[in-house]
Amino acid sequence: MRPKVVISGGHGLLGAALCRAFADWRVIAPASRVFDITRADAVEQLIAREKPRLVIHSAAMTHVDQCEREPERAYRINREGTRNLADCARRHGARLVAISTDYVFSGDAGRPYGEDDEPGPRSVYGASKLAAEEACARFCPDHVIARVSWLFGPGRTCFVDSVVAWGQNRDDATAVRVAADQKSVPSSTRSVARAVRAIAESSHRGVFHIASPDGCSRYELARAVFDILDLPRQLEPCAMADFSTPAQRPRDSRLASRRLAELGVEAMPPWRDELAAYLASAYRH
Repeated sequence: MRPKVVISGGHGLLGAALCRAFADWRVIAPASRVFDITRADAVEQLIAREKPRLVIHSAAMTHVDQCEREPERAYRINREGTRNLADCARRHGARLVAISTDYVFSGDAGRPYGEDDEPGPRSVYGASKLAAEEACARFCPDHVIARVSWLFGPGRTCFVDSVVAWGQNRDDATAVRVAADQKSVPSSTRSVARAVRAIAESSHRGVFHIASPDGCSRYELARAVFDILDLPRQLEPCAMADFSTPAQRPRDSRLASRRLAELGVEAMPPWRDELAAYLASAYRH
């Protein structure tokens, strides 16, 4: 019999890629309107009925500015939802993989962050996800925390898709302004999902960073999109401070994927190669 995996947030950007990566398993990925992770009884009912070998928790409140405006909701979904899944996974003997974020770091180190670096979130989103990590570790000993960053891929609109839309808007003659002083690592959901599976099927526990070996600024990422698709509008670098947003973003939250080598997992491909492949499949017909 095929092993069974429950994936929360399975209809999201990364969740859909995770469902594809585990296609040879029995995948249970209920919609969030059906599977409310903030209700312990709903989580218990599903896990007790399905009895999965593995639970992958990718559901979250991820809109950074919305989290800043609604902190109670952010903590209810991100922290309490994770606690419910972690506690239930432990009681039913399931391994738990929880997806986290580079936003748990302050961005002040001036270098990529390794798995052992001390978090220091600057936003409600980052703080609520760090609280989720702590709940995961406390309530489910057999756990993995997989931190990822700047995801792109098919299924849901992401920053890369927004850049394409801006670049294709011929009715607007103004230059597209993108922050040149915010850095992280763009990541293909396909490659992230593949790495998550490798970690999940191992016996390793704890924190893993899943990111390409190099990073870039938001402007450099947008520049790459414009160049690959030969988009007509002008692109202009600017500073993060030029945008007034409720939440503070980390200035440099690049992740260093040091622990993947412990598993003999193939290194994440260069993000530029992954970006070109995504854009070719999504926008060149």
